[in-house]
Amino acid sequence: MIRVIGQLRLFNNSRSLVAYNITPITDFNEYSLHFIEAIHTHLRLTKGKPPAPAGAAGAAPMGGAAPPPQAPAASFQDQVLAYFKSYDQNSETGCTVAQCFEAMQAQGATYGQIRESVDMLVQEGHLYSTVDDDHFKGI
Repeated sequence: MIRVIGQLRLFNNSRSLVAYNITPITDFNEYSLHFIEAIHTHLRLTKGKPPAPAGAAGAAPMGGAAPPPQAPAASFQDQVLAYFKSYDQNSETGCTVAQCFEAMQAQGATYGQIRESVDMLVQEGHLYSTVDDDHFKGI
């Protein structure tokens, strides 16, 4: 068995895989972990994040009332993902990292931060590249 790290591409309705790294699996736990991660990712994308367990941070202190719920601040990575997902959904090419940077630089974002977030989102399977290494689209 092998582990392949790469990127799925779609061009002219033809799917392909660009492999960046191919290594043999030497520990069978990696094989099991792959299935656990696949199930976890599927559940997170279809059902959302799991609720916080009782007694977690933010729970009511003993004898007191619970603090009012506050919407969690979206992380920078979530903001980048939201931009790519909100970009013209009819476009098969998606948008570029530069376009995302132009939209988010007023918030103090740097091109490097955006590129790093895009790379992480691609690794996690939230974004995929379309026509080249600069165009991405949200899943």
